[in-house]
Amino acid sequence: MKLSFRQDCRLILKFLSLTQTRLGSFVPPIVFTLCATGLEGLSYLLLVPTVHLLITGDASAIRRMPYLNRFVDRMPSFLFTPDFKHAFLLIGVVFAIVIFKNMLRVAFNISVISQTRNFTSRLRFLICERFLGFGKLFFDKNNLGYLQHLLMNHPRQIAQSIGSIYQLFYSTAMLAINLFILARISWSFTLVAVVVWPFLNFSIGGIIRHIRSASVQYARVNADMTRKLSNALTCVPLIKACSSEQLEKERFMKPNLSVEKTAAVLEKKKFLLEPIQEISGLALIFLLIGLMLPTLVDKNPARISAYLVFFLVLRRSTSMAGSFSNTPSIFASMRGALDQLDDIFSDENKFYVPGGDREFESLRNEICFKNLSFEYPAGVRALRDVSFEVKKGRMTALVGPTGAGKSTLIHLLMRFYECAPNSVFADGIDLRDFSLKSYHDKVAFISQDTLLFNETIGFNLTYGLTTEASKEAITVVLKQARLNDFVKKLPLGLDTPIGDRGIRLSGGERQRLSIARALLRQSEILILDEATSALDGETERLIQEAIQEVVKGRTTLVVAHRFSTIRNADYIVVMDQGAIAEQGTLNDLLEKKGLFFRLWEAQKFY
Repeated sequence: MKLSFRQDCRLILKFLSLTQTRLGSFVPPIVFTLCATGLEGLSYLLLVPTVHLLITGDASAIRRMPYLNRFVDRMPSFLFTPDFKHAFLLIGVVFAIVIFKNMLRVAFNISVISQTRNFTSRLRFLICERFLGFGKLFFDKNNLGYLQHLLMNHPRQIAQSIGSIYQLFYSTAMLAINLFILARISWSFTLVAVVVWPFLNFSIGGIIRHIRSASVQYARVNADMTRKLSNALTCVPLIKACSSEQLEKERFMKPNLSVEKTAAVLEKKKFLLEPIQEISGLALIFLLIGLMLPTLVDKNPARISAYLVFFLVLRRSTSMAGSFSNTPSIFASMRGALDQLDDIFSDENKFYVPGGDREFESLRNEICFKNLSFEYPAGVRALRDVSFEVKKGRMTALVGPTGAGKSTLIHLLMRFYECAPNSVFADGIDLRDFSLKSYHDKVAFISQDTLLFNETIGFNLTYGLTTEASKEAITVVLKQARLNDFVKKLPLGLDTPIGDRGIRLSGGERQRLSIARALLRQSEILILDEATSALDGETERLIQEAIQEVVKGRTTLVVAHRFSTIRNADYIVVMDQGAIAEQGTLNDLLEKKGLFFRLWEAQKFY
């Protein structure tokens, strides 16, 4: 795809539309710009007679300004001579205009800053909203450190380009006013300047193309560095255990140097623009001076004063033209961020799990898996023609070796991954037909990975509840999860922070908190994925007692490696290599002396 300024603008307009930036919000900055440029043009027009008066002392041109004469007539006659009255007043008017113009310029900048901040906030919210809507497979494939970097930094970078749009409009308006004034002074020299200036800046286009390419490369290497840093910080205990700090430093050094090198290349190319523009502007001025010299042989004061203002305006115009030509480079430097955000707002490879329109009110009979197959995007086959039933009010256990597909099946049942049509049913209705909210309201999930926020115990305990839990209900589930005594000993009780991923709690405490949260939901379907994997033997025994009480009357699907979890299961499904190897009651499976029997025998000393 050929990179271009037009594509940059298209992406900016797309994000403006996504953030619902109203057209009315563009009005104040535009009004401030038009007023400021009009006043600047007026100040330049008044400079010609002002300079002429200061050079010659002749106020005849100023006397022809009727409104100005009215103010001159009211000034005390003993202060100045009539000519100096005109000069003093005219200089004061020019200063007043410039001051008011700069006040409008400040108002313009404030309004632009306000709008870009609002844009940044809305875009961040939309990105967060997109993230929360993606399927779990998206997060399985993407580094969370990179996604966090994208969420926090890219919207601010895009907002800078929004400010550049306003700057482009301001520069365009100023350039138009300045060209009008230059043409009023000398249309022929203005024509020369307009024709010659683009040729003097021919190299800028190539530099901008290099800036755009360097920006894409910078975004790529920065994402790689963020990913490696996130991996290192996530695995600090492993790094410490292996004493591999030096290795990680070396692994981080390469992407870090790549980021700095790419950033230096990008900045160098951007810094080339201003010197080239300044040299081009100076060359243009000297060219025009050479052309003007023959016209100044008579040393006409009026012409000299006009030409002085001409060069002042021209110098200002080259600065505006430089700012005008810089705008594409600013857009080009944002290209990497624009492309990455554009990918986030694309629906490709986001692995959505859409909900249906039907409300899941209650499970009446069973959850049924029929010829369920699933393959990960990389082509890894996880499940093959899995068929079994989970009866209402009973405990069904799912066992098998590591990699058998148990967790994948649970994630499909939880609707984290999208399954094929007509493969998972609840009371004969395709699970895909139910709304996600109504379905998840009836399901409690306890993962082998304790999912906890960096918040308080109380926040994590009550997370996901649609109504406020009573103190009595909280106390009951804490007792059931054997956490009540632990919480009572804490100075802050339920208000105790638990740190990132619950790091301030022990493994057993984290798991018991996760179990207490599931118990508090009082859901009729309970899914436990290795729910006791982080517990010691004594704590596991206590939790098993609590779970046995809770599962009574509930539909429960238990996944476990440790078979102590499933001694009281009503039905057991044995999986191996993504398929069902055996299924039946505990006694039936032990009598068969198949895979389950071998796994059971291997754990008889647990």
